[in-house]
Amino acid sequence: MALYCDRSIFKALNPLKFPASKAEILECAAESDALEATLVALNSLPDGVIFENLDAVCVNVSMVCSLEVYKALQGVAFPATREQLLEHAVRAGASPAARAALGELASDYAFRSIDDVCRTVLL
Repeated sequence: MALYCDRSIFKALNPLKFPASKAEILECAAESDALEATLVALNSLPDGVIFENLDAVCVNVSMVCSLEVYKALQGVAFPATREQLLEHAVRAGASPAARAALGELASDYAFRSIDDVCRTVLL
């Protein structure tokens, strides 16, 4: 299983049977009512490639950080601990998925930036 892939991609592509083309992947995601950020990320897949499995999709998708997590952290003061990030996300009205992802961060680390969080967050 891919080590780094957004949960929304797993959810959107759950019904898909592999191997699949980019067009089939996008169609499945659209039919699954995927988030706009997920559709944008999947649209970045290379054309003309047949993806053998979900791992191949995750390796090729250009989603560095969940859009939900990124939006939840806009305006947070860094450095920040997991607890500070969660408090900010709750005040910002973050989605349950974004709060859950942030809740998985290490509790004994001071994150220096949103990029630092995105490299660490379990999507």
